[in-house]
Amino acid sequence: MEPHGDLWFFTYADTAKVTEVDRVEQINVSFSAPDKQRYVSMSGTAGWVAKTLEFIKAATSDKSADSGENEKLNLK
Repeated sequence: MEPHGDLWFFTYADTAKVTEVDRVEQINVSFSAPDKQRYVSMSGTAGWVAKTLEFIKAATSDKSADSGENEKLNLK
């Protein structure tokens, strides 16, 4: 997730999910760790970007990902 709240998911343009997002922009993304009684649910508006430059910027903007130092999601 980016600091201003954007989530990026990467897929091929000819998938059912892209077609669904074209029809219905309202989405919900949820994550859970039921063994620890931890849940996160986010709602918002979806869209897709078919520009190579945007893909490269999103894929490489997290410097900690490049160094293998990502922290796990902490739901305290």
